[in-house]
Amino acid sequence: MTFGRNLRVVISCVTFDTVKIVKPALHFRADMIYLIHQADSQPYSDFLKEVIDELESGGIEHKEVHTNINKFEDVMRTLVRIMEKETEKGNILYVNIEAGSAIYSSASLIASMMFNATSFNVGTKEHMIKDYTLYYENGRPMGLARDVYDPFILPEFRLERPRSELVKALAIWKDVRTRFGRRKLKETMIRLEEEGLLENVSEDGKVTHSGQMAFRRKFLLKWIEKGWMAKNENGNLEITPYGEMVLKMFAE
Repeated sequence: MTFGRNLRVVISCVTFDTVKIVKPALHFRADMIYLIHQADSQPYSDFLKEVIDELESGGIEHKEVHTNINKFEDVMRTLVRIMEKETEKGNILYVNIEAGSAIYSSASLIASMMFNATSFNVGTKEHMIKDYTLYYENGRPMGLARDVYDPFILPEFRLERPRSELVKALAIWKDVRTRFGRRKLKETMIRLEEEGLLENVSEDGKVTHSGQMAFRRKFLLKWIEKGWMAKNENGNLEITPYGEMVLKMFAE
């Protein structure tokens, strides 16, 4: 059994896929992978066995967790327990939101955000089924499903939308550095003042000490706290991939 801290732990759900589970585990060099499943009968048990065989061949430890993968509260409880346990150990979590049931995909994405885990998607490069007439019935396109159950409304989870002034200020910070290069604090703060995001930051063409402290308190420390900005290997502050994503989603 694997023990220790800073281990790479992957969480996946097994239904009809094998490659979407095994290849990401190998890609992340996983020390261990949780396999959430409901493989009570064939063909599900066959897919689970194949995944386990391939993981063992790759030297990756696995742990099976039987769960009703079509019941949101069951999946969410399973995910929360796994993530609590692994984060308390100090391990790094990668969560596969692609493979598995639709309920698992929804729950795993929400749980990942709750625990700051790294969620990932797995795009299909090549499909097994090449005869697309199998998705038709009497000449009409049907898709994978012939019939469905009634819609299941997911429980409401309120995720905080970032404050607009924080996003707008970060966009200004990025724009100034894109146009003028690094260490352009003066230009950044003047732009923030022009946009009404800071007050009284300059005097006689110079940035005041109180203005710098206001910028640090109101924006810089909050960007760092939220993970939108961090120091790179050279010790310079730069926008993180998460911060870039925030800008893409929320910047005007």
